Amino acid sequence: MNEFQVLYEILPNKRIRVYDVPVGEDNLITVEMRSVTLRDAPILQDPDLDVAQKTYTLLAAIITKWGDREGITTLELAQEQHDEAVMMLDQVAQKFCIRQYRFVSRKQDFTSNNLRPKSAVVH
Repeated sequence: MNEFQVLYEILPNKRIRVYDVPVGEDNLITVEMRSVTLRDAPILQDPDLDVAQKTYTLLAAIITKWGDREGITTLELAQEQHDEAVMMLDQVAQKFCIRQYRFVSRKQDFTSNNLRPKSAVVH
C-alpha cells in the first residue's frame, strides 16, 4: 500500500483546506470542505444510494471550494479524472469532517482511569 503526504490547514471558520489535490493527469488544485452536519443526514440514510453514490453525494455537499470554483457536483466527482481526488477527500472527510463522539457514563469508575467527577474532588 502506498502512502502519500497530504497538506492541509484548519481555517478559522473550522473548514479544512486541502492542498495539491490531484485532478486528471498533471493538475493539482486546492479544495475546501466544511464539516458534516445534521442536514447531511438524509444523504447518509438514503437506502437507495450505494456506498459510492453516498461518497460522491456527501463530498459534493461538503466541498465548498474546488480550485477556483465554488463547490462541485456529484456528477462531476463521479468522472474518472476525479477518482484519486475522491479517494483522498473521502479520507479527509472521515478524519476531519465527520465528528466522532466518545460517550462516558457518569456511573463509570473514574478511579480506574485516574479521572474523578468534579463532585468527588478531594481537598
